[in-house]
Amino acid sequence: MRILLMFLLLHSALGAALTGANYLLEPEAVASFSLKDIEYSGGIISGEGGAGYQGEPVSVSYKLKQGFFNTIHPDLSEPLPLSRLNSSTDSDGNILLSWSGASDSESWINCYRIYRAPGEDGIYKPAGETEGTAFTDSTGLIYGISYCYKVVPVDAGGNASAGENPVSKAFSASFATSVTSLAAVPKQGGGVALSWREPAGASYYRIYRSNTQGEKGSSICADGSISSAPYLDSVSGGLVNGTRYYYTVQYVDGFGNEQRKGNNQADAPCDSDAPSEAKPFSDTHPAGVTVENNSPEFHWNESIDPNFTSGGAAGIKGYRLFLGKTGGLSYSANWELVEGFRKEFSNLDDGDWYFYISAEDLAGNFRPPSVYKISILTKGEISGKLTGADGKSPLGFVNVELLKGSERLALVRTGADGAFTFSAIPFGSYCLRVLIPGSAPWLTEELSVSKDSPKVLKRCSVASVPVVASGEVTAYPNPVRGAGITFVYPSESGSMIYIDIFDQAGRRIQSISGLQSVGPMGETTCGIEALKSGVYFYVIRSTSSSAINRKYAPKAFTVVKR
Repeated sequence: MRILLMFLLLHSALGAALTGANYLLEPEAVASFSLKDIEYSGGIISGEGGAGYQGEPVSVSYKLKQGFFNTIHPDLSEPLPLSRLNSSTDSDGNILLSWSGASDSESWINCYRIYRAPGEDGIYKPAGETEGTAFTDSTGLIYGISYCYKVVPVDAGGNASAGENPVSKAFSASFATSVTSLAAVPKQGGGVALSWREPAGASYYRIYRSNTQGEKGSSICADGSISSAPYLDSVSGGLVNGTRYYYTVQYVDGFGNEQRKGNNQADAPCDSDAPSEAKPFSDTHPAGVTVENNSPEFHWNESIDPNFTSGGAAGIKGYRLFLGKTGGLSYSANWELVEGFRKEFSNLDDGDWYFYISAEDLAGNFRPPSVYKISILTKGEISGKLTGADGKSPLGFVNVELLKGSERLALVRTGADGAFTFSAIPFGSYCLRVLIPGSAPWLTEELSVSKDSPKVLKRCSVASVPVVASGEVTAYPNPVRGAGITFVYPSESGSMIYIDIFDQAGRRIQSISGLQSVGPMGETTCGIEALKSGVYFYVIRSTSSSAINRKYAPKAFTVVKR
């Protein structure tokens, strides 16, 4: 008995209307028949009623040209799924599929629909249809993608198998003229830069662009216009911000033959948006507060690259940072690039500092920098003037030491007016020691330098106590246990001083000459690293502009070394 398929819906067995659904019409064995306006001949249903036969009356017995109606019933069963699906790649790069035939309980297998997805997470789309049990996929294959295939049986009633049809994977092959090294990189302003290794013999290249992974899309450049790599796609070329694009480059030879197979695909987003603002802050250095800490630590919030979660942005590359003493700076690609959300600096000078930060994405887009100003004050200064005991005569050209406890931190020499300054002194308590040649050291009281009193002005009237008789010379320390000895001598302004050191045999072993004195007493420190332990003698001579030459009697000093 021949089985015929007709698209009807039996609403009622008596006097009802027919609407489109799947039914089997089984007449007695005939080659052709006529059912109202529906004609059947040679396996084809046609006629005015063939499109659905809506709203016409129906009776139990339809008159046929020959024979009588047997039965009408719906085909509601889908075919069984495939039991096995095989895949392989031939020498031309095509993917070959084969399977065993499926079966259907109510009709026959009308065809097989082939679906293809670019990878396990890809979306399956129709790749073709066949009545047989084999299929060759040769269209739009991209090298490097593991294609997943499903084959779905469809019966004569149009029912597709809803069972778990097997999945088979396969790769396309590449060839000598395939472009398999294509790379795509997002660029600032929304461009996409393409680069590839060029196969030998290419006349030009066709570049294809798609919005879907695994699909080549359409060519975006005129034939012959791209003869070599690289290529820059742009917004003016049709790119839309926030969209990810998939590119394939294909070789074309001098005869116009295009290598459509074995080419890899590269993707990148069109990203012209700057990342969101990175807002800096500091727990160690609150804004608007002067802090006694020269090691600030800065933090900032994470920036977001718009459209990144949907694949339409490049993502955050990092944060450009700069710390300086100048305000109002613009972004610079030369600033330090960091990936985290914290930056610490140490040992900064006092003053106002400006911390700049700007988020940068992988396409090179950036936002104008945010700035955070801090103020540091950890040091002060001590300055003043020295005068004699009369409070009027300046003590010029004498040494002043800065002491913290017993430790000497710095030494300065007063000017002709007796003025001195110690700058950049860490906050704390200090004393000054005045060293007047030929006199005992003179100490000030304790002086405090702080954030509240960063500048201390001290005027000192020094009542010196001579340790050398007038017209005499001396040396200290004596004995010498360190690396140097200081000679003290009378002098007058403009005189030249000469010092000679002799051993016990009378040999001169060291000389210091041409020292200018500013009077009335002078001193000179001499290194004695080369001297061994023992007793030595020194002789001091002076000459002056008044042609008066003086030579003082030799004196001894002792060197003690361990």
